[in-house]
Amino acid sequence: MSGAEVFQNAAQTRVVLNLVDGQRGDGDLYPNGVVVNTGGPAVASIPNAERAALIALYSATGGGGWRNQNGWKTAPTAADGFAMPGTECTWHGLAWGSSGGVVSVLLPANNLDGEIPASIASLSGPRSVNLAGNRVR
Repeated sequence: MSGAEVFQNAAQTRVVLNLVDGQRGDGDLYPNGVVVNTGGPAVASIPNAERAALIALYSATGGGGWRNQNGWKTAPTAADGFAMPGTECTWHGLAWGSSGGVVSVLLPANNLDGEIPASIASLSGPRSVNLAGNRVR
């Protein structure tokens, strides 16, 4: 049984999602319970410029050869070849704040090789960036 329950009072609104893979092979959950087809973004999408900056970082530093690139190109993919908008919070090496912005880019010793793109400056303000142990300039 899958579904959502909404609880609301004067102080708060709470949504509880109940996801259970009732039919094996129906394609909505991986065996470990991770939702693959939510019917929409998992979270509100980040601004297009920030998504583009993250994609530029991946592309400019040989993302296909990174040691860990989990989430970045997880199917289903968008027209840009990357995981759907709204899934960026699941991309390896990124940490998110409560307001939804990137607060850190942590990709040490991950086989990045290339020039860090200038567009990375369009991120809304990561508090920490760790690219140590890579071949970046």
